Amino acid sequence: MRDASHALEIDSIPAALDWERSNPSGNRVLADMDGLYKAFGDMLPLRHRIIFHGVAMKYRSAGYVFTASSGLGKSTHAFLWQRYLGRAAHILSGDKPVVSGGGECASDVTVWGSPWGGKERIFENDSAPLRGVCLIRRGRTCSIRRVEPFEFLDTMLRQTFMPYDEPAASRALEVIDAVLTNVPLWELTCNISEDAVRTSFEALTGLSYEAHRI
Repeated sequence: MRDASHALEIDSIPAALDWERSNPSGNRVLADMDGLYKAFGDMLPLRHRIIFHGVAMKYRSAGYVFTASSGLGKSTHAFLWQRYLGRAAHILSGDKPVVSGGGECASDVTVWGSPWGGKERIFENDSAPLRGVCLIRRGRTCSIRRVEPFEFLDTMLRQTFMPYDEPAASRALEVIDAVLTNVPLWELTCNISEDAVRTSFEALTGLSYEAHRI
């Protein structure tokens, strides 16, 4: 993440790597990445940042996160944005972006790329103000609705890496509260079509799809 003023020095990385390398899977690179992921997931909340399970998009200067259970289409929907909106839409993180907010970040909620880019390994060293979080559900037709924070709380908790350490977990909850308080929250039911992009794009950005599609 491009934020040198908040660089992290994590003493627990060697222990995390040793634990992952003891796994008999035999893939040293994946073991190292998993170890680093857990170490950063435990420590980032102390800087008012969390690792969130979703696909982070940047459209022009704004950030959006699509979240869903694994295999329910968040990556597919992000690729559809790229297909129909062109270079203005690009992926900051294909699986586990970092979200900052609360505490020292106050109400300025930001989404950041991270090295954990999913099976496609898509990520960028960039960030954007977070302007929407959208839960994706499968459906035959496309519709979207704005949801209240209390409706989205369970999704935020399930999709956030929560540390075992109590002070870090408390800070993670502060970040979650900042997202629920300051970021528009949506639930999208969609298929795999251009209409799905139109539906989510117009709701999340407030812009006309026809004026911005390529």
